[in-house]
Amino acid sequence: MDLLLAVVRDRKVLGLEDLLPPPVRRTDLTEAVTELWTQLSAALGRPSIIRRIIFQELAAHPEVRQRALELHDQISAVVSQHLARISGHDGEPRPEHEAAARLLTIAAGMVPLLGEPGQARLDTQAVAALIAAGLGATGASRG
Repeated sequence: MDLLLAVVRDRKVLGLEDLLPPPVRRTDLTEAVTELWTQLSAALGRPSIIRRIIFQELAAHPEVRQRALELHDQISAVVSQHLARISGHDGEPRPEHEAAARLLTIAAGMVPLLGEPGQARLDTQAVAALIAAGLGATGASRG
């Protein structure tokens, strides 16, 4: 148990750097969100051994559950910042960026629980179009 907790506490072994595509500003938000969704679902769809351990031990160990929530928050924050950048928003992510990031993170994180990595459970273009339309609409209404 001490070994498990030591590994779960180590922030360096979680591999958050592989979650996002390279930062490229695109004019087509749907295309950029498609690329983000593809990268995120690939990274979370093939979880590292540490993330697998976290998934397996969630119910049994409160500290592991807490670490999983922290990991979800970290991933969502990184994705939210990326969504803000690709949608042309400078500054802190807005609530819609944060909501979209949490939805993408949760959906991509479910891949290991639902089947084989890479198996299409959601239409990538439909997910990207939905999120891009939402981000574009709120960005236009806020001016």
